[in-house]
Amino acid sequence: MEQCEPKAGVSFPGSGLMDQKQDWSGSRSESRSGSWGWRSLRPRSLQVLNSPGWALFFLSVASFLQGLVINGLVNTVVTTIERRFGLSSEQSGLMVSSFDMASCLSLPLVSFCGGRGHRPRWLGWGVLVLGVGSLLFALPHFTAGPYQASAQDQDQLCSPNRTGSGSGSGSGSGSDSGYVYVFVLGQLLHGLGATPLLTLGFTFLDENVAPPNAPLYMGLFYTAAMLGPSVGFLLGGYFLSFYSEVTNT
Repeated sequence: MEQCEPKAGVSFPGSGLMDQKQDWSGSRSESRSGSWGWRSLRPRSLQVLNSPGWALFFLSVASFLQGLVINGLVNTVVTTIERRFGLSSEQSGLMVSSFDMASCLSLPLVSFCGGRGHRPRWLGWGVLVLGVGSLLFALPHFTAGPYQASAQDQDQLCSPNRTGSGSGSGSGSGSDSGYVYVFVLGQLLHGLGATPLLTLGFTFLDENVAPPNAPLYMGLFYTAAMLGPSVGFLLGGYFLSFYSEVTNT
């Protein structure tokens, strides 16, 4: 009776994660294993992180933050961004849908190339792109001029010196609407960065843990991904209680 041999390049708990390289022809060759780090920077004190448990921890944190920022905070502040920068409904819809468009377009390429390449490296670059997208999405708040409530907004506020309804518009009524392209670019980077995490992260864990432990690892990974949006909506609702210009509070 033939015995099933383990897949090449798969390491189980206690043996450490293995660096793998695979060429385009499909043949897989193993590089140095049991070494955690980046290029020549592989300190011995950090080799404790070279285990499936720590891999699950870092992937879960990345998945949690991805859900918190994209599915939680961004969706919560869409209407606020629309009013602050004077965006139309079409522009707001484009901003929100840019994430899904980037994910759909990059999914086949990332799945094919990442599945044949160095998956931890793809995951690391994905998280880096995700962070750059978040910084870019927050950039308009710091580069745009101070926000001034429009006359329509001021009608709902108490002003002891106001004698008439007045006319005019807020600072975001039209002059700042060009920032929609910055938001769209940030969302595109969000979609590109989240694709490796949601596709390769699952398979990377599945191939580097023992089969009896795989359901537990998968459950913890997806639990972190589901908790992210929940916490994001709670934080978004709390942050919306602050005025747009924090220095004016």
